[in-house]
Amino acid sequence: MQGFEHIPLLELQGGSKGFAHPTKYTTSLFNMTTTPDSNNDFKFATRGLIRALEDPHIYSDPSPTDDQQNIVWDTKAYDILAEGCPDIAKAAL
Repeated sequence: MQGFEHIPLLELQGGSKGFAHPTKYTTSLFNMTTTPDSNNDFKFATRGLIRALEDPHIYSDPSPTDDQQNIVWDTKAYDILAEGCPDIAKAAL
């Protein structure tokens, strides 16, 4: 693993008990080497965005009555992303 030469191999492999769970320390070191310094991804994602949807749902057919509509996409499902990620998660993801 490039950039981790100073960390003992045993620690990278999860310790002597064979666990594959990274520690907060090793995860933070890895995040420092892989987290991008720019916000280009956010710029590309919002380029051309006119406005957010008023209704967070996209329906299969908007013309039938409300009881016949099927939700095919729910943008509220992505609200969980605003909560952030745990310390052991790779920040670049």
